Amino acid sequence: MQFEKVVRKRRSVRKFADRPVDTDLIKEVVMFAQRSPSWVNSQPWQVYCASGNSLAEIKRRYQQNDDQGVPTNPDLAVMSREQWAPRNRLI
Repeated sequence: MQFEKVVRKRRSVRKFADRPVDTDLIKEVVMFAQRSPSWVNSQPWQVYCASGNSLAEIKRRYQQNDDQGVPTNPDLAVMSREQWAPRNRLI
């Protein structure tokens, strides 16, 4: 696929269906992700896949923490919307 076509087809997804994803598809996605560049080929990523009761427990704990106002621990600093450029705040 041409690079321009890849960039033009790119999109963000923020709403997900609550249905299982085939394990072979997950493995394929991870395999392609492993080919992405990393600084000095450090490949710092770790991938965890959860389903069933494990996934339900993760969701429950995240919801509980959110309900209680427990701050998150992002890997990268997150800017609040007020710090965004004015044109991006409209989104």
